[in-house]
Amino acid sequence: MTTVYNPPPSPPPLNASWGSREWQDFFRDLHRKVTAVGAFPWEQVDQSTTVDANIAANATAAAANAAEIAAHEAATSVHGATGDVVGTDDYATDTAGGTVLLAAAVTDAVASTVAVASSDVSAAPAAYTQAWGQEVEALANELKADLTTVVTDLNAVVTQLNALLASERTAKQLTT
Repeated sequence: MTTVYNPPPSPPPLNASWGSREWQDFFRDLHRKVTAVGAFPWEQVDQSTTVDANIAANATAAAANAAEIAAHEAATSVHGATGDVVGTDDYATDTAGGTVLLAAAVTDAVASTVAVASSDVSAAPAAYTQAWGQEVEALANELKADLTTVVTDLNAVVTQLNALLASERTAKQLTT
C-alpha cells in the first residue's frame, strides 16, 4: 500500500499566522492518514489476537515486577550487608552494613621529627687532632641515634598500614 501525502503549503510570510486554512487542511489530512488503522506497514497484523495476548503478558510482567519490588524492600541482607538496607538512608558503619561497608577507623600515623642538629665536619687537618676526631665522632653518634629513631618511626608506619589493611579486609573492601 503506497500512501501519497500532499506536500505542505508554502510557509507563510514571517508576519503571517500559521493558522491559515491551507495549513489546517494539511494537518487534518495528515492526522487522518497517520491515525487510520493500517496506515503503516508494520500494522498489517491481526490485532484482535495480539492485543489480548499482549495485555495478558503485560499483566503477568507487572505482577512479577511488583513481587520483585516487594521482596527488595523487605530485604535485610543484600550484597553482604545486614540490617534494614533499603530506603532508610542508613549509611554503612564498621559494625552495620549499608550501601558500602566502611572500614574501622585507624589512628593517624605520626610524622617523624628527626633532624640532624650537629654541624658538618670540618675538613680534615694535615695532622690528626683530637678535636677533629671528636667532631667526627659526635656527628657519627648523632646520625646513628637519628637513624635508630627513623627505623622506629618507619616500623610504626608499617604497623599503621597493616592495621588499615586489616580493617579494609574485615569490611570486605580488600580480599586476603
